Amino acid sequence: MRKNKIYVTTMYRWGDREAHSYVLYAGFSKHAATKAGEDEREYRGGKYIPGVDEFTPGDMKSHKIIVPIEGHTYMRRQSEGRCHVCGEPGREKEVPG
Repeated sequence: MRKNKIYVTTMYRWGDREAHSYVLYAGFSKHAATKAGEDEREYRGGKYIPGVDEFTPGDMKSHKIIVPIEGHTYMRRQSEGRCHVCGEPGREKEVPG
C-alpha cells in the first residue's frame, strides 16, 4: 500500500522560526504547497518567508524539508546594508535583506 505524502507550508515572519508564523497550506500536492508559499510571500511583500515540509502519515521519521527558509533569497543581506523589502539602511538585523 502506497502512503501519500503530506506537504505543509508554514510562513515565517522575516524567515525567523522564533517569530510569528502560521500554517498556510496542508495537503497532498508538493507543487501547490510551494506555489502557495511563494504567492503568499509576494502578497505579503516579503515580510513572511515560506518553508515547506514533507511528511508520510504514520511514519514519525519521515520528515523532509522541501523548501528551507535558510538561504532564501529574501534572507540575504545586500552588500550596502539596505533592506531588500523597504530599502532603508541599517535595518538588516530587523528585517531580511
